[in-house]
Amino acid sequence: MLDWLIQQFGLLGLFLASFIANTILPIPFEPLLFLVHATKYNIWIWLLTASVGAWLGESTVYWFARGGRGPITKAINWFLRKLGKKEIDVNEIVSKNSNHWLKDWMEDWGFGAIFVGAFTPLPMFLFDIFAGYLDYPYWKFSIACFLGKLARYSSVLLGGTALFILIS
Repeated sequence: MLDWLIQQFGLLGLFLASFIANTILPIPFEPLLFLVHATKYNIWIWLLTASVGAWLGESTVYWFARGGRGPITKAINWFLRKLGKKEIDVNEIVSKNSNHWLKDWMEDWGFGAIFVGAFTPLPMFLFDIFAGYLDYPYWKFSIACFLGKLARYSSVLLGGTALFILIS
């Protein structure tokens, strides 16, 4: 499906494929970056297009999590009750005066965790949900996510280029 988007629509297809693959749909996207060698487009334009699509897809999940605290909290608390654990109060966690461990952890490690999540094959949508849910500043989330995706796709494209040169 995603390869069809790229073949039919070029850069717009690449953008859409990257956006779709970086929302909550776990569709592998990186192998499609190898198609760059079969097109007329510059590798750097592909890299930027894929990175922006990924960043906007991840940002969409972030904003849904930030706006959907009520249903998310209900789901988390249902799960915690099943485990016999104490329910959480999201308003307590995200309040300005809170020193809740989750908020502290995000303040201390959030940027690095989001970058690593964006760079590695970890399920990034979990980081998006966590950051949005806990009111992690969007500008920090945005920078870490974009840089992580840029580094990831650069690695894939440069590895693909090296492989293409070796095969040719």
